[in-house]
Amino acid sequence: ISPLFVPIMRALTREGLDARVVELNTAAGVAANAARVTSAIREAEKPVWLATYSKGGLDTLEALLAEPDLLSRVAGWFPMQAP
Repeated sequence: ISPLFVPIMRALTREGLDARVVELNTAAGVAANAARVTSAIREAEKPVWLATYSKGGLDTLEALLAEPDLLSRVAGWFPMQAP
């Protein structure tokens, strides 16, 4: 987990949320990572809040654009320093 997300994970957990990290290969293409993001959203039992950093924002955007039905499972999204 990136040190950037440690305080975010702690804060979410303190608020009683089930915070999880989806490991992505930053060297992989956007389509490959988007598929992983799609799977993680679909596997969640509750609506999700997404926190992304850098290229993770593009990976997530691709997932949401490719499968717009996922939007109903996303409660919110914090993209940080996305290109």
